[in-house]
Amino acid sequence: MISKRLSAIFLFLFLIILYDSAFSQEQQYFGKNKVQYKTFDWYYIQSEDFDVYFYRDAQPLATFAVDVLEDAYDKIRKELNYDLKKRVPVIVYCSHNEFQQTNVIGSLIEEGVGGFTEAFKNRVVIPFSGSYEDFRHVLHHELTHALIFDMLYGNTLSSLISRQYLFRLPLWFSEGYAEYSSRHGWDTFSDMYMRDATINGYLAPLEWAGGFLVYKEGQSAIAYLVEKYGEEKITEVLAKGKLHLTIDKALKASIGKTTEEFEKEWMLAMRKEYWPEIAIRTEPKDIAKPLTDHEKDNSFYNEKPEFAPSGDRLAFFSDRSSYPEILIISTIDGAIIERLLRGAQSAQFESFHAYQSGLSWSSDGKNIAFVSKSHGYDKLMTMNVRKKKISDKFKFKFDSISSPDFSPDGNSIVFSATKNGKSDLYLADFKTGTATALTDDLYDDKEPDFMADGGGIIFSSDRPSHPAEDDTAFTYGTYNIFKMDIPEHSITAITDTTGINTDPAISPDGGHLCFVSDRNGIYNLYIKELPDGKVYPITNALSGCFSPAWSPDGDQIAFSGFQKAGFDIFLMKKIKPIETDGNGLAPTPFVAKDPKSIFVPVPPPAESPADSVKSAEKSTPDFSDYVFSVGKEHIDSEYPEIADTTKTTSSANQDSIPVYKDSEGNFIKKKYKLKFTPDYVAGDLGYDTYYGFSGQSFFAFSDIFGNHNLFISTNLGNFLDQLNVEAYYFYTAHRIDYGIGLFHSQNYYIDPLDRLFSDRIYGGVVSASWPFSKFTRLELSALHLSIGRKYHDPPFDDSDKRAFETSLSLINDTVLWGITGPVNGHRYALHYRQSINKLFDSNLDFQTTEFDYRKYLNINTRYLLATRFSGGASFGKTPQEFFLGGTANWIGRKTERNDIYGIRDIYFGSLVTPLRGYNYYETTGDHYALMNLEFRYPFIEYFKMKFPLPMTISYVNGVWFYDMGATWFEDEGFRGVKTVNGTTRLNDLKAGFGFGARANLGIFVLKYDAAWRTDWNGISEKPRHYFSFGAEF
Repeated sequence: MISKRLSAIFLFLFLIILYDSAFSQEQQYFGKNKVQYKTFDWYYIQSEDFDVYFYRDAQPLATFAVDVLEDAYDKIRKELNYDLKKRVPVIVYCSHNEFQQTNVIGSLIEEGVGGFTEAFKNRVVIPFSGSYEDFRHVLHHELTHALIFDMLYGNTLSSLISRQYLFRLPLWFSEGYAEYSSRHGWDTFSDMYMRDATINGYLAPLEWAGGFLVYKEGQSAIAYLVEKYGEEKITEVLAKGKLHLTIDKALKASIGKTTEEFEKEWMLAMRKEYWPEIAIRTEPKDIAKPLTDHEKDNSFYNEKPEFAPSGDRLAFFSDRSSYPEILIISTIDGAIIERLLRGAQSAQFESFHAYQSGLSWSSDGKNIAFVSKSHGYDKLMTMNVRKKKISDKFKFKFDSISSPDFSPDGNSIVFSATKNGKSDLYLADFKTGTATALTDDLYDDKEPDFMADGGGIIFSSDRPSHPAEDDTAFTYGTYNIFKMDIPEHSITAITDTTGINTDPAISPDGGHLCFVSDRNGIYNLYIKELPDGKVYPITNALSGCFSPAWSPDGDQIAFSGFQKAGFDIFLMKKIKPIETDGNGLAPTPFVAKDPKSIFVPVPPPAESPADSVKSAEKSTPDFSDYVFSVGKEHIDSEYPEIADTTKTTSSANQDSIPVYKDSEGNFIKKKYKLKFTPDYVAGDLGYDTYYGFSGQSFFAFSDIFGNHNLFISTNLGNFLDQLNVEAYYFYTAHRIDYGIGLFHSQNYYIDPLDRLFSDRIYGGVVSASWPFSKFTRLELSALHLSIGRKYHDPPFDDSDKRAFETSLSLINDTVLWGITGPVNGHRYALHYRQSINKLFDSNLDFQTTEFDYRKYLNINTRYLLATRFSGGASFGKTPQEFFLGGTANWIGRKTERNDIYGIRDIYFGSLVTPLRGYNYYETTGDHYALMNLEFRYPFIEYFKMKFPLPMTISYVNGVWFYDMGATWFEDEGFRGVKTVNGTTRLNDLKAGFGFGARANLGIFVLKYDAAWRTDWNGISEKPRHYFSFGAEF
């Protein structure tokens, strides 16, 4: 998926190769869009080591980030025994929706990305999710990457030519250490993943682990490395890596073991720790009826179940179609009753935030409430289940929205939302369309659930269970369950333990509370009887249980359970306490090592009663009044309020010591000013006594936010008249993206008559791209191109062509990608190009239209049907020509004709592929049509070769294909088939079929095809073989 800044690079490269060969339509650019829904007005504050950028009302987040970063830096520098050599820029966004609009990297940012560190400028980019603990964790996590980048590669320009640049730290080590350091070593969620992976046999070799698993396996491996060999080995491995250039040799030099030996040792330790758990735990299916099976339907998550008022149906989120969906199933057998909505294919339903949000039925069963990211903003929506139409849509001015819940009377919805660095509860009124704040503080208030009488709300929060009189100590990260009395706006703690207590669900009679707690080290379901306060577990899961929901009669509980690397929906019909010895569920080995790490009852402070009530109407003071702490660990420094000033303190050594705060101790808020710095610089220069000087260079510059991008490329031949230069500038800060470029080149060729000739090409291009949504955009460009051809051998047929061309394109793309190409969804493109003769004395006259439609039907995991239909036509006095045959990026290509040397052929013709079984330029015309059908399937799962070339390849895909296409000239007409001696055979139409294989080698996809041509009357005796590179169409 390519967009924004990356699209600029691809357009740049496209213009470079445009004049050397015809552009293959098979590789025509599609891609989704990164849309700037907002314009950000940036400021920044500074500390000793960091520049933190923020906008709007994100100042509190910036101040929080500064002290967290400095605190984390103190910890990391001790672990790595390394100090930063240069300042680290940190960019803070108020929400994930706004974070996805960043141009710091060009690629799309999916919902599961919690932050990233960019390598060239060592920029850290972070969104706020509503939880200050999550914010702290991601800041710390990304800072480890920034330090390691600085430690391993240092200055970008020098590192590119140094030997240490060849060392590539494997993902398991870099992400594993980041998680280890930022998670204080280990945590219950990581423990759940590793326990499940070890017991169910999907623990992967470290070098082959991917996705989320590589984070958890890496964290576990680093924790084991520290426990077994000492924390100093982390730094030693990195230092040895710079010396030996491979992680295998680095580990051998540090701990005396290769990666494979260390891996076996670590895996054995995992089995010793987790296998005994099987005897004392149960799987969800042992105590509840499974209603989904992610292994059979190829889903990853089936989450957030919600009973319909009738009790016979459940609504939940699922990704079984590879796209997020809201499904309704039967509680009897799990059969799908209704596919209510499918997301990630339109601007209105871009995302349902299934990991964070939830669903709610209205009491009459007619409507379901949910949250959808719609046109860049979170909207609270209700849908009529029977009509499948949106009933209500609320767009509030929040950064994000989650977890809606209908009131019993159906007149309002309570939900959680973030705004300006705070996560609070709000009440939406259907009649007025307004939202009223129920809480107003810095704590992460989430997952609200109405009491049966509608007068109260149960929710989870990391606010203190027993607030002290001095509320300036902001302690966060410990979640408990609370009850709010709406009329009184009073809040009372229902649970009071450390660790995680979330996902509250109140029974229909209001007498029982079901919630999730990790108090024994595993996420289990607990019941608290509200009259007497008795608490007991109802699951003793081997992995984890989440999102409980009561049936309308209160006799059953549906929940989501994690097992075998996926989430499924279960229905518990017998709700009863798990028998224990009176001390609760047996702790996991992780908790047993430190019983206080998870579950510790929190006693009320002496000056405050146990049932203390805190007013929700009280607005939390500014950060200047707070001292932050995570659990029991207080950050020493205070958070002063940011002053909107540029004044600095006066001191004798002010010129030599940077000043970051004003005379009152407030951070100095500075307005960001545009400044270009290099992203990438490369080049070489040579001299030959016969040919003279030659060299090439490439420069890439951008501002700190990636909104302004400048690319310059030069290539000097033997003489100055052979200087090739291109320069392009792209501006992507707003909704519409703009680009402008200039280019000049001169190259020498030899034609079929053995004549030497040169083509001088120069011109300019301007472009604009207007994304309607993530999936659809409109592109407009104008190109002036002049080509002068000069022959250096007789006959001297010198000529020149000039063209001023405009183009308009409509592009839509909803595909999901697999290892070698798209695996689901569809994409289409409509193009119109026209030359304008009256400008620049153009001597070309054409109007061209083209279309390209592709559909991918996912049959099963990695089994799919891919179809493509494309066509085009060109008109005018000098129409463009289309050349059909071959496949894109053909290695060792073969051509049917050797006379394609005309200026119109090379620079204005179009190579149409794939038509396998044929050579390049097999047929020519000013019209074309092409159809491609492919059945794609998994071919080789894992292949490892020792001799003669050590090589390992995994996930090789196979393909069966059928291609059919034709070209024709308008004045000659089209005749697809003909009849000879009573037999129908192809005429203008050409067809080929065959099989092939595709392997992703990391840097590119290698493809092999064997194709036979056919005219429907016969088949070629031998196949034509194609080796090519590039993703599948």
